[in-house]
Amino acid sequence: MSLILPHLYLGSLRDRTNKDLMIKNQIKRVLCVIDVPDVIIDKPDSKPAHILNIQAADAQEQDLAQHFEQAVDFIHQARVAHENILVHW
Repeated sequence: MSLILPHLYLGSLRDRTNKDLMIKNQIKRVLCVIDVPDVIIDKPDSKPAHILNIQAADAQEQDLAQHFEQAVDFIHQARVAHENILVHW
């Protein structure tokens, strides 16, 4: 998990499932881009307050542009609220 901008972390599914890392970095939101619907992997005691799952394949032909506005809004909400967000795929 790497801090990219204030409150914005980039990481992996492994980072998301690492309870200690999520707590250490005070992650309150997760933006997940993955090709399976609504991944439910968070344990109740470490589940982020807000999760946005965008179903998209890790493929060159995948049109991610259709999700940009929703993703940017979600990230912006976190940053305005001074909440740390993890973006992963």
